[in-house]
Parts: sequence; C-alpha cells; structure tokens
Amino acid sequence: MNKFVPFEKLSKRAKRELQEKNRGTWGPINPTTRKPPNPKAYNRKKARSKFDESDGGVLFVSTKHRAQWSEQCRQIERIPVSLRANRTAA
Repeated sequence: MNKFVPFEKLSKRAKRELQEKNRGTWGPINPTTRKPPNPKAYNRKKARSKFDESDGGVLFVSTKHRAQWSEQCRQIERIPVSLRANRTAA
C-alpha cells in the first residue's frame, strides 16, 4: 500500500507525472483571453496604410514653406524632361 505524501513534498518528477495525469483537454474551446481592439488606441498598421504608396501617396506642404515649394515646382516645369532624370540622379 502506498503511503500518502503531500504534494509539496513530492519530487519534481513525481509532481510533473501527477499533474500530467490530472490535466485534461479543453477540446474545441480556445482558453486564451480575447478582446476587441480599442478603437481609440493608435494603430500603426492603420496609420501606415493611409500613406501607402500604392494609392498614389500624399504630399503635405506646410503653409510656412508653400511659397518656396511652388517656386521649386515652377523651376522643375521649365526644365526639359530629358534633363530632369539626369538632374535628380546627380
């Protein structure tokens, strides 16, 4: 007849065997806790998709530098197309 030994006093191996014997299965149930995403929280993927280049991209020009930017655009328009590629590569 086996003598009763408290769980705390069992060896590591004996505890592991006892726990494996008593452990059951969850079956089709997933025991992980899930919750819906917080709509107010910052989402990097969502923010990144707004500025994805596949939709043409977005260009922001601050009002402070608008005059400089428009002048640069006018200068680029004056350059022939054949020279533009060489100029940007240099």
